[in-house]
Amino acid sequence: MAILLKQGGKTTAYKTVAAAHKGLLKLADGLTAEKKEQAELFFEAGRYSLDTPFTLSTKEHPALASLDLTVTGEQAELSSLVPIQETPQKSKDIFTYQLKKEKKGGYPVFRELFVGGRSLPMSASPLWKSIDTLSPDERAGKTKREGFYAPIELARKLATAPLGGTELMVYILWIYAIFHVAEIDFDQKREVDGKTYVLIKPKREEMEQFCQICPRHVNIGASKLHFRNAPAFLTKGTFAYDHNSGVLSVKPKTGNLTGVPVERPTLDRLIEIEGMENVTVKGLRFTGTTSPYASKNMVYTHQAGGIAGLGLEGDKSMRLPEAAVLARDVRGFTVDSCLFEDIGTNGVQVSDKNVRVTVKNSVFDNISMCAVTVGNCSWNWQFERNRTYNARVENNYFRHIAYEHPACPCIYIGQVDGLKILRNAVDGCAYSAISAGWNWMPVEWEIGEKVNIRDAEIAYNRFHNFMDLLHDGGAIYVVGSNANRKTRSDFFNFMHHNYATLDEAGPVGDKYGYYLDGASSNWEMSDSVIVNCHTPIYSQPHPEALSFHNLIHRIYSTKPHAHNIHAPARDVIIKDFYLVEGDEAALFTAHPEAREIKKTAGASPKIKPTRR
Repeated sequence: MAILLKQGGKTTAYKTVAAAHKGLLKLADGLTAEKKEQAELFFEAGRYSLDTPFTLSTKEHPALASLDLTVTGEQAELSSLVPIQETPQKSKDIFTYQLKKEKKGGYPVFRELFVGGRSLPMSASPLWKSIDTLSPDERAGKTKREGFYAPIELARKLATAPLGGTELMVYILWIYAIFHVAEIDFDQKREVDGKTYVLIKPKREEMEQFCQICPRHVNIGASKLHFRNAPAFLTKGTFAYDHNSGVLSVKPKTGNLTGVPVERPTLDRLIEIEGMENVTVKGLRFTGTTSPYASKNMVYTHQAGGIAGLGLEGDKSMRLPEAAVLARDVRGFTVDSCLFEDIGTNGVQVSDKNVRVTVKNSVFDNISMCAVTVGNCSWNWQFERNRTYNARVENNYFRHIAYEHPACPCIYIGQVDGLKILRNAVDGCAYSAISAGWNWMPVEWEIGEKVNIRDAEIAYNRFHNFMDLLHDGGAIYVVGSNANRKTRSDFFNFMHHNYATLDEAGPVGDKYGYYLDGASSNWEMSDSVIVNCHTPIYSQPHPEALSFHNLIHRIYSTKPHAHNIHAPARDVIIKDFYLVEGDEAALFTAHPEAREIKKTAGASPKIKPTRR
């Protein structure tokens, strides 16, 4: 097992990733700025465990600007997994490890665990609904809210084991919050509809922070909650870990861990590229990253996974810079034919200014955050770091996306000039399958001055199950004005030949199919199928963010569209909407052309998942 550096007819072999990284930087130092040179870094078959990210940054090493690079391999896997070496104590079918402190003094922090080469989810309780809202006095800090009420039977079960690192997860419309449970107060009870609830107290500072930042239009009434990472709710194939005490509890699927490797990830990124041009990552396998942020902090998210408190100048919120493959400020960056499995961060994240980013022919399976995210969560096009030009996401397969961090869309694209999202397939995601654009309000700029979404095509994609945990998103969700509606009425964004289906339709207004949200204009949506979705198509009629100049036609659905979105006065036209209120078979019998749309939608990457 070796790593080969090929350049100019010469090949150098390295035994370790660190040595190969050093050799690549040395090669770059020998190049001249007048002419870019091509090089290939080839990983032979095998598993490479990284203890530091493989980082190539022109800010740290300017000579890299003279290099066009391909990082590739054959059956080569990159991860940050290390074995749990402590001996467990067994009680019934639960194995408990007391981890040792690291050199820095604290216990290791991780949110994923691998047993026998596959990641296990954290333990989780059943879901319940919040029984109250946030009052104005609680928001203002005049009344100190202590916590949330949970069904007494769940609270009693939670109390049967140490709280450890137990988290309280709250799903609130299109956002979520993570609290760390400090106390169960059985003396404070509420009776609602014949059921008894008791008070669950998160850390005091977390509760106060939440009350201050949760906006009025996003309330917790009827939101869903559950306990996570609680030792009391361990079931087969789950774990719970408290980084404050170093106690790890595992309930394996088989009931026995003898001879079975137990591993934890150590890094939040594996490959990091910054400031380079013409870099391709091809044919590699990635697994085993983790994000320690939620273990140490209360998390309150904004739309698209932005976290309150991480904002930069002029930007309301930013996302965690964590991914198996992380790129910043790049041109001509490509991820091709790669496999991302059991990733505790984003799969591929490209942030700040980027030009010609392509993600294609790849598989993303069990990803904690976004599978693919390109661009920042910002409407400030005047800041160069927020600009995306000519992005492509094509022929990728996605499964089980963002269930740990559910506000993250499967595919997120920020403000973008030139976009192709073609022939992808999504099987299960916690929020929207595709989210593109930003800025909910109308704008007055002329086309060419600034950009939200321009020259976009989203086509031939297949979606099976989306919005599994959060509300108010869709199979395809786009948001924000594209140009001054008074001076621009042509179509320059296109959505066509997409197919979407849900196993559970959800309540009306809960899950959307093809969704043109606040001020989205100048879209032509056509030749698409949506099955078993109560709101199959939507063009925002909100008076503060009206959509204009949208043509929606040749749509095939088993549910009727919302009555208030056809608005000729705003040139929002719905025509040729073919409704068959039944199942997919009935729809296809009545309209064979709808069956053909399904046949042409989806992905066929050659690479296949290995862990399932």
